[in-house]
Amino acid sequence: MSGFGERLERERLNRGVKLEDIAAATKIGTRMLRALETEKFDRLPGGIFNRGFVRAYARHLGLDEDQCVTEYLAAAGELESPELPVPSHKPEEAARWLRLGALFAVTLVAVVSAWHYRHALYSVWHGARAQPDMRRVSAAEARSQTPPPENSGPAAASPAAASPAPSGGTRPGSTAAPLENAPKPGTEPGQKPMAGVTSVTLPRVAAAVPAVDQFIVTIKVNEPSWLAVTADDQSLMQGILAPSDQRRQFRASRKLILSIGNAGGVEVSFNGVPVGPLGAENIHKEVTFTPTGLQRPNQN
Repeated sequence: MSGFGERLERERLNRGVKLEDIAAATKIGTRMLRALETEKFDRLPGGIFNRGFVRAYARHLGLDEDQCVTEYLAAAGELESPELPVPSHKPEEAARWLRLGALFAVTLVAVVSAWHYRHALYSVWHGARAQPDMRRVSAAEARSQTPPPENSGPAAASPAAASPAPSGGTRPGSTAAPLENAPKPGTEPGQKPMAGVTSVTLPRVAAAVPAVDQFIVTIKVNEPSWLAVTADDQSLMQGILAPSDQRRQFRASRKLILSIGNAGGVEVSFNGVPVGPLGAENIHKEVTFTPTGLQRPNQN
């Protein structure tokens, strides 16, 4: 052993504290506390849960939590070796690269500004050329839609005046009324179409319904218990919670792992539906939730 477990056990015995006392206060099973003292880390859940156990053990004995966690990481082989600092460049070389970077930034800004200026000039010139053509087209349409003079003679009479009036009670002198009141294709009754405008029916687009891609796990603590929650590989919380009427909710998209030190003192619901008891009091449980619900509680 590396001495980490022996130090924990020695500090506990010097203070006259039993493993059962620590288990009752921290809601961590005596089997896991014994695994810490004997450095049998393979019997622990692993990851952030082991560090949480070490912190709770050290806090109960009044030891430095950060120092105990560091000693645990060294004993478990999880302490990362510090990386050697990369030697910095010489001041002259750094200044040269800084000048080159500033020159490149100024050149890029100048090129982008020139491109936008040229594009704006082209848009103005193209619009000025198109305006005379539009005026000529508007004048031609106005001439084509101007009605002929009333006294232009029989040759200038409109075809509507020469055609017989439909049977609908209209007088012979009012030949233009049926044509004006008759609805054209694509218009509703009582609505006159605008000259030179073609009606277009736009397709209807269905409103997008946001997809629900998260599930909710609700926790209510009835007795003091140690809890650790990891959602989508991200630690959300860890520590000892006291009984409270408030419920804690945690969201996840793929997977949520819940580790409970006192399985009998906690109520858990999935999307508002209780999942039932997870274990007895003072028993550690670790359960996994996915979008389909509770997967498998660990067996101790």
